Amino acid sequence: MCGNWVAKNKKRKWQKHLAAAVTLGLLCGLYQPNLLAAEYNGKLTSNIASDNLVVDGKASLEGNTVKYNFTEDTTITNSYSWQELAALGITADNQGYIGTIQPGGPTGPKASSGEYHNMLFDLNGHDFTVNHIVDTGIGQLDPARPSAGAYISSTPLYIAKPVSMTFDNIGKMTLNNQSTGYYLAGIYAGYYRGLNTEELELAAGRPTIVINNDSGWENAVKVTAGGGQYSENITGIKIFNCGELLIKGYADFAKDTKDADGKVVSTKYYGLDVNTMGNRVNTSAHFAVGGGRWGQIYGYGNSLLELNTKKDADGNVTATNNDVRMVGDIETKGSYSKDITTVNLGLTTQDSFWQGAAYSGSGNQVAHLFVQNAASWI
Repeated sequence: MCGNWVAKNKKRKWQKHLAAAVTLGLLCGLYQPNLLAAEYNGKLTSNIASDNLVVDGKASLEGNTVKYNFTEDTTITNSYSWQELAALGITADNQGYIGTIQPGGPTGPKASSGEYHNMLFDLNGHDFTVNHIVDTGIGQLDPARPSAGAYISSTPLYIAKPVSMTFDNIGKMTLNNQSTGYYLAGIYAGYYRGLNTEELELAAGRPTIVINNDSGWENAVKVTAGGGQYSENITGIKIFNCGELLIKGYADFAKDTKDADGKVVSTKYYGLDVNTMGNRVNTSAHFAVGGGRWGQIYGYGNSLLELNTKKDADGNVTATNNDVRMVGDIETKGSYSKDITTVNLGLTTQDSFWQGAAYSGSGNQVAHLFVQNAASWI
């Protein structure tokens, strides 16, 4: 009884403090309940024990799925130092794969993947931000090569196992990648290298990320990036081999630079890298998005991009009604591939445009292009 009285007394005191804070906030015109937010530090790997240490017990394991339940705007921040990368065996010559949300965790020459499960995030209508920060040790890792850093593929969301990562009831998603790495992206799905022993593992399924955001710019998946060693290697997404990324609403893969008055003076558009090695047919890389803005498209092998389009059971392709703003060319055939990537692109609103061209060559064109309702191809 004594314990219950203490708990109740503490609860009453906490409620009084909260009520006093709310009252003061109302008097000052500052209290806004929707600004309550949670901030966590660390990586999520679908290991229920370690993940709960990061998100304060908000994860639960049900079958082969780890479920994360967030009831406020949530930010997850994780950082790696070049010393931590070196401990994984990642050097200027030996590549590693580093994410903040990554089933199985980071991998490198000295670090194999741990246990992995499906990951299901329920944001209950709130915003979700992931800050991914990596220092690859440029100028420190190898004194003999002062411009070299640890050789990494680095991204906030990373999946390379035959499981899924799903985000439901999400408001706005922001993926911030601040890495001095070689390859940077907002979202990464699939295996980068040609598949060998992984073929057997992937027989159980394909690495899939699903973001069930609502339509409209206010709910877009926003990617920001900075610090990469080579600007051409910074992309909105990288989808390889069996990888699949499905974004129901908008994706904002662009960064605006504004002047002192808030006027946009320039925009950097991040590209879409969708790559199927080995000319596979049944395990091709796949990206689908409702609408948004992005840069050039690099398609390789038997890959598929569905951009503001949909395909029915009979294979008929039609356009949907979302804004698309694309600046950059489309390449659908790599020099070492026998296959051609399929790109279906819908420009169907007055504010939609594509500024660019499809590379010339036999069959190297956009498979289905819809330009309607005063949209433009510049």
